[in-house]
Amino acid sequence: MRYDGPFMRLWEQVLGYIYLTLVWLVFCIPLVTIGAATSAFYGTARRYLIAREG
Repeated sequence: MRYDGPFMRLWEQVLGYIYLTLVWLVFCIPLVTIGAATSAFYGTARRYLIAREG
C-alpha cells in the first residue's frame, strides 16, 4: 500500500477530523468555554478545508 495513495489521503482526513472533534469535546467540558471551543473548531476546520483545496 502506498502512503500517497487515495486511501491514505482519505484516512488522513478522517483522522484529522476525529482528532479535531476530540479536542473540541475536551475543551467543552467546562461549560464556560463551549462558545470559544466551538468558534475555534469551526475556524480550524475552515482553514483545514481551504488549505486542502489549495
